[in-house]
Amino acid sequence: MIGAASLFAAAGVVWLFYRGHGAIEAHASAGADGSDQLELTCAACADGSVLRLDAANATFLAHHATMPLSRPLNVGENPLTLTLVSAKGKQSFVEVSVPIAFRVRGDTSGLDAPKPELRVLINALPGSSASVNGSLVALDAEGAGSYALDVSAELTGLEAAVKTLERRIPYVVTPPNGAAQTGSVNVQAGITPLVIDAPGSAVVLEAPNFVLAGRTAKAGVLTVGDRPVTVDAAGHFAQMMTVSAPGETTMVIRATSKDTAPRLFALRVTRVDSFSREAERVRQRATSSYAVIADQPQSKRGWAVALDGNVVDSRSETYTTVALMDVRGGCARAPCLARLVYGAPFLLAPGDKLSAFGEIAGVVDGPRTGSRIPEIQVDFLIKASK
Repeated sequence: MIGAASLFAAAGVVWLFYRGHGAIEAHASAGADGSDQLELTCAACADGSVLRLDAANATFLAHHATMPLSRPLNVGENPLTLTLVSAKGKQSFVEVSVPIAFRVRGDTSGLDAPKPELRVLINALPGSSASVNGSLVALDAEGAGSYALDVSAELTGLEAAVKTLERRIPYVVTPPNGAAQTGSVNVQAGITPLVIDAPGSAVVLEAPNFVLAGRTAKAGVLTVGDRPVTVDAAGHFAQMMTVSAPGETTMVIRATSKDTAPRLFALRVTRVDSFSREAERVRQRATSSYAVIADQPQSKRGWAVALDGNVVDSRSETYTTVALMDVRGGCARAPCLARLVYGAPFLLAPGDKLSAFGEIAGVVDGPRTGSRIPEIQVDFLIKASK
């Protein structure tokens, strides 16, 4: 659930006097859920005395009580009529005005923007000054202003689990003729999960079409640019996509679900006239040596590779192909195994000669107990003709 704390500060302590019995001390604060409340102290109020305001009430215990308010207080003066019922049932009325110097609250509506952002909204007495996250915030003649914090980087990338976006944003508000008041707005939100099974993090095509498939939250919503993609009740999706002309394009995939922040992923799609010519281009900048990629592959995530070898084993699922390759280049002692993951069906058999082009994705368990081998996220494959 997205939670944006609503924080505010009173201009001073309010003393509520009720006839013949002394005083009630009250000050405004924010509850755990961000709603307004009054903190009350009454030295003369016996346990069980009740203070009421509209439908809200507070019962004194050890001379203290907390009253949640059904409506937020405004910046400035807030006239209230309170009813005090003593432990013996005697009723009296108290007229009071609660002064509020400013309000600061987090606003998560900006997460719906193309570039998601968190906003801090300020309402203060006219003539106040404010800063948020160390930046000066311009307040208008009525004391209102806002600050936007770009969080798109924190929401970008593939993730199978619901992770948390959490930010603590400091602020300083200085009321007119008053001392600077410091605080922070705390925002916490779950981030919608997103997994792309096909075509992977990037793909190179000769044909104009490819399948975008994966999963997100149950009852989630998925868009590619402005185009909606159908998501089933379990959160799975599979959509045929079209690239109309050769060249490189980036498709921004956005997954959203109820009461969570969106998750973004930029899918890089390259359509080429010829895999053979693209392979020549990739080989000029890619690593082909197994000795190089097998040396701490986890630290080389994202390195471009162009590997040649033979298929040891493979399996094709609905939208993906996983293969075990014995790499020839830079292999000091065979077998030199790498796991290939390709985001499309591709018919392979043991012994097939294969060239794989992509990037290092990390390291996985090998077929032998205790062995670890590089994993390659494949952009495209070329199988040698027999």
